[in-house]
Amino acid sequence: MGGTICSAGFYQREAHALWLGREWHHNRLTMIVPHGCGWGHPPRDYPLWDEQRAYDCLASMMHQGKLNAPGLIQPIARLQDMPEVFRLIREAPDKVIKYAVRF
Repeated sequence: MGGTICSAGFYQREAHALWLGREWHHNRLTMIVPHGCGWGHPPRDYPLWDEQRAYDCLASMMHQGKLNAPGLIQPIARLQDMPEVFRLIREAPDKVIKYAVRF
């Protein structure tokens, strides 16, 4: 019994597919929302964790090879190549999670 459910998306409108019936109540589940340090809200563990500490931790883990997120920021394009990136977003949005501009 018990467990933690973490939503991995943003539920718009009424979220009919999210059913919180008997299993939710009887299995004593915990739900958390991974909004991190965004939208003007301090993190749950504030003041121990703030936006800068979270950023520093993630950057350090990536630098040490402990956290690998291949393809998360892709494409990384030059400014002059952005029309092609926008075309890709428009025509194949499932291929672009986040993009970056290299100056």
